[in-house]
Parts: sequence; C-alpha cells; structure tokens
Amino acid sequence: MKKMEIFDKKHEILNYTNLFLLSFVPIVLVLIYLLPQGLQSGLILDTGSPFFFNFFTTAFVHQNLRHLLGNTVSYALVILPVFLMCALMRKKKRFYGILLVFVVLFPFVLSLGNYYAFEFYIGESTSTMGFSGVVSALLGLMSLVIVSFSREELDLDLGYVDALWFLMFASLVLALVYDPVSRATALVLAFLLLFSWNIWRKIDTVSLKEAWKMKGRFELVLLAVIFFVALSFSMFPGNLVSGGGFVNILSHYIGFCLGFLSSYVFFIWKGDGA
Repeated sequence: MKKMEIFDKKHEILNYTNLFLLSFVPIVLVLIYLLPQGLQSGLILDTGSPFFFNFFTTAFVHQNLRHLLGNTVSYALVILPVFLMCALMRKKKRFYGILLVFVVLFPFVLSLGNYYAFEFYIGESTSTMGFSGVVSALLGLMSLVIVSFSREELDLDLGYVDALWFLMFASLVLALVYDPVSRATALVLAFLLLFSWNIWRKIDTVSLKEAWKMKGRFELVLLAVIFFVALSFSMFPGNLVSGGGFVNILSHYIGFCLGFLSSYVFFIWKGDGA
C-alpha cells in the first residue's frame, strides 16, 4: 500500500525551496499591489492605447485588496494540490516547467485575446488587469494532473481523454450561468453525461475500494476535485460586477481552455499515454 510522503524528510516534498517557489507568484502580486498608485497605473493594459510591456505586466496588477485576495487564495487552492500530486508522481520538474510557461507566456496571450476582443469585436476600449486568467489556466492543468495521479497512484483505469470531463464541466457551468436554456447548453450537458458514463464504466467497485486504501492519496484527489468544482463556479459568477469592476469571464474561459489544451498536449508529448 502506498503511503503519503508529503512530510517525509527523505523525499522533502515540502522543503523550503519548494515553499518559496510556490509562494513566489503571490509575493510578486503583493509587492506590486503595494507600489504607489501611479506606478501601478503604468503597468495596466489600456486596450485603446496599449504599450507592449503592458500586455505582460497588467496580469500582476489588481484593482483592490478584495481582487488581490481572491486571486491569491484561488492560486493557492489550485497550486498546492497540483504540486503535491506532481511531486508524489516524481514529476516536480515537469510541474515547474509548466508553471513557468503559464506565468511568463500566458499573460501575453490572454492580454492579446482581451485586446482583440474589445477593440475589434466588441468595439470598445477598456482596461484589463488581474491574475485570474492565469489561475484559470492552472485550473485547466489541474484537470490533467488529477487524471494522471488517479491512474498512476490510485491505479484507476483512466486515460487523458477522461480529463475532457473537467472541460465539459467548466463549460456547462459557464452555459448554465449565462445561457441556461439553449441548444449549446444541452449539447455541453450531453457531452458531460457521455464522459461521466465513460468514466463510470471503467471504474468498478473493487478499484474504488483499493484506491480508498491508499490513505492520503485518495483524499488528495478528492480535495482537488472539490476545489476544481468550487473554482469553476468562481470563474463564472452570476454577478459580473464585483468590487467596483467587471469580472472578465472571457479571460477566464480562454485561460482555462488554453491551460487545459496546452497541458493535454504536453502530457501526451511526454509519452504518458492517452
């Protein structure tokens, strides 16, 4: 039977180096929030008159303390279980590689998406800021890690195609909140039920009982799934006005899909199987 090794000195999963690396992003977010307002304003992307560096820096600026705390807490709820699962699978290097790509590259990509959406599709200039798009991308990564961990550490008969359940779930939350009665919503629900049935038929009672015996690991997956469900609703709130600003659900959904698809390609490319 596999045991949790999170606090095992031999493996040093939660040593000071890892704690610092996991905390680096929140530290940067807090330090930028403490800058004078004039300096922060210079880091924000204005889609009407953008500067190149703003496409990156705007992701690290927050409108107020509530905005900052929301993104910081969401980041922690995603990054901790994802890191622990990757570390227990001996995939810490892969985790940090993906995290680096997400933090360095995705702010540019998401800002470009916002720029073209507001300037050329909506036809209205606006200011965008906040780290929630990158957090949403990490939530997409969590989908793949949950499936990979369940297969490798809990010996459940799952493949990466089963991670599409998480994509369908997040899409269904989006559809139900903003367009509950539509063909698109019905189609997404149908796909979610299809993937649910596919997972159900592959996981029998014996497999679940064996997974339950792997104390610590089973609870870690369960906690990750709970966090995923909760944060999926957080990405797409019913009230789009929060803390004096608008919730950019476009950035959230693009970020989630971008994180999911890039993680899917990366895991398959690394030869973990389908």
